[in-house]
Amino acid sequence: MKDEKESETIALDRGMHYEAVYHGCGQCTFAAIQDALGRHDDEVFKSACALEAGIARYGDGTCGAYLASVMMFGVLFGRSRDNFSGGKEEINRVRRLTGLMREYFLAKYSSIDCKDVQTAILGRSYYIWDEEEKKKFEEAGAHTTKCTSLVGEAAAYAVRIILDEQKRLETTKF
Repeated sequence: MKDEKESETIALDRGMHYEAVYHGCGQCTFAAIQDALGRHDDEVFKSACALEAGIARYGDGTCGAYLASVMMFGVLFGRSRDNFSGGKEEINRVRRLTGLMREYFLAKYSSIDCKDVQTAILGRSYYIWDEEEKKKFEEAGAHTTKCTSLVGEAAAYAVRIILDEQKRLETTKF
């Protein structure tokens, strides 16, 4: 069993590597969290595919790294289909964990919106569907240092939230 620091380091390193090599902040964040926790589900991983650059590269939605983290909170702690009519405790837990991730993003980037996060880390936002804009996005360091760091750090922080919650649940069981 990995310790907490080792798990966070795996998330950080894999997140940075995946974003540098494969791109797609949502899926790269999700994969890094999966690796750090040793929990792999390809169907859920595939569902994170469009969570890149403000949803499908349009830039006007929520940051993919943020969304992937929130998705993993739901995967691990959310309401199950079998408990669809109930599950208030699970819903509230995921809301609370999402709030922690939101606070992290607001403190670090002043927003959870992709265009605002891009402005915070790259100096401006980019419409990546346009080839000239995409080229400028790359030249600004998106996949060498900027988005790579964001993905790695978001994955590491999400892992910290998850492990803290797992520990909290273990200590509250009778």
